[in-house]
Amino acid sequence: MGGGRVDGDHDPAHGQRRCFGCVVPQAGAAWGERNWELEEAQAEIGRLTEAVKAQAIELAIVRGKSGWD
Repeated sequence: MGGGRVDGDHDPAHGQRRCFGCVVPQAGAAWGERNWELEEAQAEIGRLTEAVKAQAIELAIVRGKSGWD
């Protein structure tokens, strides 16, 4: 989704503005272009989400074994 305008900081090198992953097309911009930076950020969010879930489960198990309620 590159080549679009995003509310937020302007990135003239990529012809777009950035804000929390929301992309709004500019006049003449192709929707078919991929936004690699956005895709990588979304993948990182997924990895971090899974890590937090695993830590929450681990903490629940540890607390359960130590008798915390």
